[in-house]
Amino acid sequence: MTGDHPFWAFSVRVYQASGLQRSLLRAQHDCGADINFILLALYAAQERLKPDQDKVLQVWDQSQTLREDGIYSVRELRLCWQATAELRHQRDELLSLELKLERQLQDLLYAAFFDPRSERLPQPHIGNEVIQSPLSCLDLLPFTASTEWPSNSRAIELEFGRNAGKQ
Repeated sequence: MTGDHPFWAFSVRVYQASGLQRSLLRAQHDCGADINFILLALYAAQERLKPDQDKVLQVWDQSQTLREDGIYSVRELRLCWQATAELRHQRDELLSLELKLERQLQDLLYAAFFDPRSERLPQPHIGNEVIQSPLSCLDLLPFTASTEWPSNSRAIELEFGRNAGKQ
């Protein structure tokens, strides 16, 4: 899979909503939140589906190496080089690599939760429960124990409803 699926298109569109982007980055900084998992919850909410929490935790664990050794390590190095003008080209290359790794994680999430053709899905992992608010999906995520999470998740929900979720 190459990111050519509705979840990737949704994520790109939603992330470009400036207010939501700020809220997502704040949650990433304040709570250690993973934006791709937040986007998963928002996409599920938009599709009026609620992911199975056990499956979310399973995929969280399965993606640990990709997230920690790949995405987070590349991001950390890129941010360290942010103030060094001589490294602008290398920083751009790191950003490109970071986005490729993010896309790989998005592919994994889509295959695990939404792709009916996936061989990894002998049974659906989405419950039939209709949800009323993205907050009910956001609260399934594994980083919600942070004391900052309630205010961050509420800001994400408000921005999603205000801008990004309307399209």
